[in-house]
Amino acid sequence: MFVVEASADPEAHPALKAVRLPEKDTPVLLAAVGAGTTHLITGDFTHFGLYYGRRITGVLILPPAVYPPA
Repeated sequence: MFVVEASADPEAHPALKAVRLPEKDTPVLLAAVGAGTTHLITGDFTHFGLYYGRRITGVLILPPAVYPPA
């Protein structure tokens, strides 16, 4: 187990400036980026749906229905 400290400030990650998420969801994406994950699986279509299938700073955002990839 390891601890990841992610800045809650999207300005600390220039590639995230174009990403528009509610304040409560920004730390989720920042933690995924900070942890070096390859995928972020989320059922939050309302806030992350626009980003499904897209890589943001190396993190591929997917809905649960398409993971694991076939």
